[in-house]
Amino acid sequence: LSKQKRILIPLFFIFLYVLSYFLIDYSTQSLIAHDEGLYARRARLVEETYNWFSSPFDNPHHKTIGSYWFIALSIRLFGKSEIALRLPSVIASFVCLFISYLIAVKISNKRSALISIVALSSIPLWIQYSRYASPDILFVLCIHLIILFFLKFLDSNKHNNRYYYIFFSGLFISFSFFIRSYMAFVPLIGLTPFLTYHLIRIKNLFKTIFFTGILIGCIPTILNLYFSYKKFGITGITSLFDFAKNQAIGMFDFDQLLYIPLNYFYLTFPVGILLIILMIFTKSNNFIKYPLLVYSYPLLSILILSCMSTSYPHYYLFLLPFLSIIFGIKIYSY
Repeated sequence: LSKQKRILIPLFFIFLYVLSYFLIDYSTQSLIAHDEGLYARRARLVEETYNWFSSPFDNPHHKTIGSYWFIALSIRLFGKSEIALRLPSVIASFVCLFISYLIAVKISNKRSALISIVALSSIPLWIQYSRYASPDILFVLCIHLIILFFLKFLDSNKHNNRYYYIFFSGLFISFSFFIRSYMAFVPLIGLTPFLTYHLIRIKNLFKTIFFTGILIGCIPTILNLYFSYKKFGITGITSLFDFAKNQAIGMFDFDQLLYIPLNYFYLTFPVGILLIILMIFTKSNNFIKYPLLVYSYPLLSILILSCMSTSYPHYYLFLLPFLSIIFGIKIYSY
């Protein structure tokens, strides 16, 4: 078999495997109370009122309007149905798996990358939110695109392409905030050591293009905040950050530290448990090009999540692809 077929055939079977958990009978799967229902109602309101930047709500809202964009767009294109509400997450999950593969190839090799895709698609939390009417998987996709474009920038030998890669990496940094509001700060802070290490070593022109991408990506958020200010006054802006402060800062009980390992094992099952076993009993012989990305990023992010006063399972979604990548590297080295 040619080199391309050796890669495409396993990817095809993985595609069929992943597709199997999306094709479960939707007729018996109503929207989950509270979260899915809220996102569905708010997205429908955005779509019906054509308020793609201005708040369609009667009171100041605690999230950026981008949280509802893609569900509202799906309603516009496919009508008001449960499939339409969940379709953005389904599509984003497929794209995330493909991008995870590309990132894993750049970090390690193709075989461990294939293992990481199978591992990621076997995590119950990932499967659940891949069919969930929420912006969570779309947010993970934005974080993946930041990383992929930055890695392509670092690895590319074509000078002209590097301009596009570094620009889009910056663009998705700010767009991730538009999609998921304050939660974007957790992975972005986790990525800071990796990004900073490489940014200080590149030419000033590339730095300028990177930050230009960030500024342009802020335009949807700025428009959203501007229209919120016009409608509600200063509370239209402060409500967004007050909610973030209440979620992230509060009374921290040191008993919470006891739940950190339990949360890890529960939310990353089965990959999390197997990864701990492999890290104890195996030693990786693979060369990893970006250790700050592979190890520092997830560890720092877990530390931030552990210190937050409020934490929910979907907060950990963006970590699952990189835990799966590490798992693939360890399995391949075993």
